Amino acid sequence: AKLLYDTLDKHPQSYRVVTDKSVRSRMNICFRVGGGDAEQEKTFLAGAEKRGLTGLKGHRSVGGIRISNC
Repeated sequence: AKLLYDTLDKHPQSYRVVTDKSVRSRMNICFRVGGGDAEQEKTFLAGAEKRGLTGLKGHRSVGGIRISNC
């Protein structure tokens, strides 16, 4: 989880972690792409699927990206 958060935090112009650093989950890493732009997130998800990364779409009512780290 630390590696993922560190990578996302290094690119604030592209990614925004949803939760505050003090309450971040080690299991589910939730973030937005392009400030929450739906089209950019759709493009991100399509690219991830091409690389074999599936199930990253966030909650249907909240949106965003969720990486489950197990």
